[in-house]
Amino acid sequence: MKKFFITLLGLFIAFGAFAQSGTTGNLTWTISDGTLTISGTGAMPDYATSTAPWNSYKSSITAAVVSEGVTSIGRAAFYFCNSLTSVTIGSDVTSIGVGAFRGCNSLASITIPSSVTSIGFDAFEYCNSLTSVTIPAGVTNIEEGAFSGCSALTAINVNAANGAYSSVDGILYDKTQTTLVQCPGAKSGAFTIPGSVTNIGVGAFFGCSGLTSVTIPNSVTN
Repeated sequence: MKKFFITLLGLFIAFGAFAQSGTTGNLTWTISDGTLTISGTGAMPDYATSTAPWNSYKSSITAAVVSEGVTSIGRAAFYFCNSLTSVTIGSDVTSIGVGAFRGCNSLASITIPSSVTSIGFDAFEYCNSLTSVTIPAGVTNIEEGAFSGCSALTAINVNAANGAYSSVDGILYDKTQTTLVQCPGAKSGAFTIPGSVTNIGVGAFFGCSGLTSVTIPNSVTN
């Protein structure tokens, strides 16, 4: 009986190891020593919350690698992967989907490659260890709430060559600074919105619990 039990245990362990890999759309994924690697050619599928094929292992995933050849990060791909501390994104990725990294509370930094043109709604919402982020030159679309609720975020910087967005004192604006897109969550004290601003974006101050006052100029109409 003991030998039979040990054999079953061995099969269970072997099956568990085998289960830490699979396919998703045209891509393959594997988990080894806490690193999730997604590889292949083409777009990553979109997922509903917590339905990515590696979801049952997410508490053990500490690093993620999106390899060259993968062209997008799907919706909710890493949704609330709370143990994730590092992400490597390949240079073929052009879009980061809705809620892709939402709730990744241990993610302290992210390098967005220059290939990215679009960052989806709530893509990094509640990444509470994220302290700064740089928007590369090619990004033309940042949907509302992409960096909202990030309580440690001190600055959203923008590459000076970006034609759609800009940053002043770590605050994200459109290029002409007529729309205030996002105030980082760790902004504190009193803040006066510049007189060039006519529009305050949806959720622009969401989670900014350290602000003591906001002065809105007469130029703001929306």
